Amino acid sequence: MVETTNKFNGKVETTHLDLFRSIYGELVRAVRILQEEFGEERVFKILSERRSEFARKWVEASMKDQGPISCLRDFSSVYLEQVSGNTENYQTFEVEEDSDERLRIRMKECIWADAFRALDAGDIGHVWLCQADFVSARGFHPCVKLKRAKTLMQGDDYCDMEYVWEGEAE
Repeated sequence: MVETTNKFNGKVETTHLDLFRSIYGELVRAVRILQEEFGEERVFKILSERRSEFARKWVEASMKDQGPISCLRDFSSVYLEQVSGNTENYQTFEVEEDSDERLRIRMKECIWADAFRALDAGDIGHVWLCQADFVSARGFHPCVKLKRAKTLMQGDDYCDMEYVWEGEAE
């Protein structure tokens, strides 16, 4: 069998950040055009709804091979494994507290925030990515709640993420 190469399989040398800027730059341009046509509020509402839907499906798919979550410790174990394994080159974070009462994380670096802010689109990045974190938290279990007051995407020095367990597990 003769192996053929396809020009689309060629390697391109670029940085992670340049790649993210390129990919999300197209999204930003499209969103800005839609905002001019339909207004920021309407476009952001649609973006938030669609991204939330995607976040729910992503959590559902990622949980297929996991055991049930019945407390914050279960959530913490699954969440930290996923974040550590999937985002090593894209985020830098520190676990400030991992207890029965809360999982508190300080996100110090985030390539998504760097990319969107470089595109002068932290507002779009916040709606597209950051707000979906709240939906994702509930997707792991309805009792998991995310509390956050700061985000890199909005220009803060870090993201403060605090996950707590509210209510009774079923």
